[in-house]
Amino acid sequence: MKIYPLKIKQDISLKLESVYYRFVAKLERSLNFLRYDIPRGIRNLTVWFPIIWRDRNFDQFYLYEIMEKKLEQMERCFSTNEIRLHQNRTVREIKICRYILNRLKNDWYFEAAHDEISSRWGKTRMWGEPYTNSSCRLVFHNHKIITKKDEELHRKDYKRTQKKYEKIRKHDLELFAKIFTRHVETWWN
Repeated sequence: MKIYPLKIKQDISLKLESVYYRFVAKLERSLNFLRYDIPRGIRNLTVWFPIIWRDRNFDQFYLYEIMEKKLEQMERCFSTNEIRLHQNRTVREIKICRYILNRLKNDWYFEAAHDEISSRWGKTRMWGEPYTNSSCRLVFHNHKIITKKDEELHRKDYKRTQKKYEKIRKHDLELFAKIFTRHVETWWN
């Protein structure tokens, strides 16, 4: 078999061309890294540093806070980039999830129950009284509670209102889980 000089020249030029294109592609990736990834990484550090700094491992509050922040970032991305097919629906789903997480994180249910009880029984005053030598107990009082019967009615009303808002909290948690599991894999840009 004879080797032709022209064939060798073509093979070498193809190899050089391949090396050249690989070099250019690698250079382009490096420049894109410097231009996009480093500023984005720095921006992510400034956004996430306060959240991560406050994170603790003993309470669901911090999980809600991290998830809410991530959904906030995604909502901002999807509401400013108009390249998604169902963009408005996605933004609405994320807003609902964020709203629920905010209510869970801030324990809105306790506050709402307390406000409802206060609207019927008056503002609750609270103070500590000595209980033993080394402890005290909290005393709660509403000015509309005068008799033992009022006290019993208040206790029943309080328990009923707490159950009502606990039911709402559980519903919100289930709604969040339903929306999240159903749609999270469609939330991409």
